[in-house]
This record gives sequence, structure tokens and C-alpha cells, in this order.
Amino acid sequence: MPRDKERRSPPAGEEGPVIRDIWEVRVFTIADHVTVPPDNKLYIHGGGVDTVFLPEIPGPFTPVWLGLRLRIPWQDTSSIFVLRIRVLDADRNPVGPDPLAEAQIEAGRAPGLRPGDENGISLAIPLAGFAVQSEGSIYFHLIVRDTTLSVLPLKVRRRMVAQIAPGAQP
Repeated sequence: MPRDKERRSPPAGEEGPVIRDIWEVRVFTIADHVTVPPDNKLYIHGGGVDTVFLPEIPGPFTPVWLGLRLRIPWQDTSSIFVLRIRVLDADRNPVGPDPLAEAQIEAGRAPGLRPGDENGISLAIPLAGFAVQSEGSIYFHLIVRDTTLSVLPLKVRRRMVAQIAPGAQP
């Protein structure tokens, strides 16, 4: 079913939720820095990174962050689920440790929360230091309960450094 049909109101006289109660990715981005304070908000600085430049390739990955927010279906609150982040190249080979991040998470139900109400988690995951072997695109896979919810591409390039000839003025 196309996503636009999932959000439509039911026809007059029919009952049913306006929004289906499913896992949904609200935010999945690479940024210069991300934090999540106790109020569960994402504070994103320099979000939407689609290309990183490394001084050397092969070499270590640059320090950036993954910021994500997931909508958790009502039936999955108060149960433990596994979240994984995998980084794969275009041939689906792992880049760095596999998985890059893994966590068992349990999201409870706040008092007064009803089926269909928004209930989610926000996470800030630091990325740095894993080995990158070549230039090209890598793909961050967000996996929950062994289902890929989203794939985020990132271009990795070598930073070109201008060289000045001896005695030349910059």
C-alpha cells in the first residue's frame, strides 16, 4: 500500500485509525554533532551531511554523528527490541565493524498514552575511527527486529590539499 494512502482518513461512516500503528523512521541523518537530552528531543548541528572528506584513504572515518528518531508502534512498547546500524559498501560488504552499533532497547508507555499516539525514541550515535578502504558511497542501514527500516547513503571522498610550489606566493 503506498504511503500516501496509509495516512488518509477513512471514508465517512467507517472507523479506523488515520495513521497505521507501524514502525516509522521520523529522522535518520548524519550530522556534525547530535545530542539527546532527557526530554528526548534531538539537537542536531550541521545535519544532512551527504559527503565526508578524509585526509587519507585508506584511513579512519571522520568524527560525525548519526541522529535518529523512531516511532514505536503501540503493541511494541514495553517490550525489548534490537536496533542495529550496519555500514555497507555498494557491494553489500561491511565497512568497519559489523554491526557498527547494536542495542537492546525497551520503550515504555507514558501515563495516558493511547493506541495511535506518537511514542518514539531519539538516539545520537557517534561515528568515528572505523577503517575506510576506498572512496565511494557507503550505506548506513537502520535495522529493527531484523527488518531494514531505512538506508542512508554517504559519499566518502579524499580531501584534496592544494600544494604550493617552493618560493611561490599563496
